[in-house]
Amino acid sequence: MQNAIRIMIVDDERLAIEDLCTIVDWEALGFEIVATAFNGAQAFTKFMQLRPQIIITDIKMPIMDGIELIRRIREVDQQVLLLLLTAYEDFSYARSAIQQGITDYIIKSEITPYSLETLLAKLRDLAEKQTKNRNILTDTMIETFFVLPDAPVSAEAEMMLRKQFAFMVVEQNAPVMFNGAQELPMHRLPQAELKQLLRGVNYPDLTFVCASTLSDSRTLLVLETRDNSAFRTYDCLNRSSALVQSLLQEKSKASFTLYLAMRPMTFYELRRFLQNNPRVFSAKYFMREHSLILLERLPHCDAPAPNFDTSEFAAILEKGDAKAAAAFLRVLYDAIIACADRRVLLEISREVYFTLARRIEALPERLLRPDLSAENHWEQWMNAESICQWLTEKTAELLSLLDTQRANAYSRTVNDAIAFVHSHYADAELSLNDIADSLHISVGYLCALFKQETGVTLKNYITDVRIEAAKRLLQKGHAKIYEICTAVGYQTSQYFSQVFFKKVGMYPAEYRKGGRSDE
Repeated sequence: MQNAIRIMIVDDERLAIEDLCTIVDWEALGFEIVATAFNGAQAFTKFMQLRPQIIITDIKMPIMDGIELIRRIREVDQQVLLLLLTAYEDFSYARSAIQQGITDYIIKSEITPYSLETLLAKLRDLAEKQTKNRNILTDTMIETFFVLPDAPVSAEAEMMLRKQFAFMVVEQNAPVMFNGAQELPMHRLPQAELKQLLRGVNYPDLTFVCASTLSDSRTLLVLETRDNSAFRTYDCLNRSSALVQSLLQEKSKASFTLYLAMRPMTFYELRRFLQNNPRVFSAKYFMREHSLILLERLPHCDAPAPNFDTSEFAAILEKGDAKAAAAFLRVLYDAIIACADRRVLLEISREVYFTLARRIEALPERLLRPDLSAENHWEQWMNAESICQWLTEKTAELLSLLDTQRANAYSRTVNDAIAFVHSHYADAELSLNDIADSLHISVGYLCALFKQETGVTLKNYITDVRIEAAKRLLQKGHAKIYEICTAVGYQTSQYFSQVFFKKVGMYPAEYRKGGRSDE
């Protein structure tokens, strides 16, 4: 029943339960009886499973009586409304129990349809007030609370801000745009759509309160915890995070990082934590696995920012020493990771990038230059480690071209053939005739010249280019094997895997897992 207030009735007398279930029209009054139980132990189990908003319970029951049931429930939920059923002779006992956490009581012998309806109207008002209090936490109010700490709040809002909740921040990942591009060539999920998705998750042992905007890329998920212990809160949030990530992967092409508060907090505690940890949302750029981050376990980083010597890196490029360049970048980015400052990562990556870009611009136009565009590579710019790998790859490509230029080993015809292969290797129909036709020469002459100058056949060279492209895609870890197969010019995954194994010594799936024997 939509929006009905959920009730559980507990009594060890079956007839008493039947009388209560039929004495009034519960549905017409806006209630739904979701469970009944014959003792406190059975009732507590059903409570934890169904989470009714109101519990009507007898006092004297076997196994666990009503007072113990109330005590157990109050340990995990301070909000549920509790109505105590009592006999006339237990009246004074029931009245004293009010101070222990029950909402009200009713004497069994005095129950009539009218008296019960009157009491239920009172309980309904209390339940609706609880719901209204939750709705006080609006998107705008929470956003203002974090952005303008001195802004006034109402008394009702103040009460909710000082209540403890379970918090999760959902952040849409964005690349470090060190190439100076203004527009991000990436998929983004609109905030309104993201909030709607978060409302629809069935959070285990947690109740959705609201989802509020913290920034363009961050959404604060507020959940009501049924157990204020740190262990239970973390356990529930951890299980909820898996559900959220699974849903977002299914519904969006964007990637996300989730930040969990490991214990219940008030809004004031969360705001103070964020203020005292200004780099909290930068931590993911320096972690290998950053889809889930625990706020209270952020690494402490006090290493100084490294100095990037542009002239030293440029000198290494001029020497053409790929191993020295890779070692230089490795040391540099290890220091950046130790520093864990996103601003440092951005500034140094920009300097390395433009040092490479300037050197690439100086290459002869006839050479196929390494692609440095954000459009094709932003997915590799998500953290310091992947940026280091990408810059190392691009440096190696540049030095390979510089070797070619210095040695002047290849004729224009062979260089043009190489350029054609790099531009068309993804075409499964690419043939030697296509390459020869583009150069206006015969296939026989082209193949002989290519083998003479490079030492490899043109056919093998095409295979090498495709496999190197496949390795780069596998290192990204996003695309499926059959998608990579198509992207590098093969029509069947089986044949692609056979060729990959012959060249690399392992199958694509093995290579992706990290067994890169050729590196």
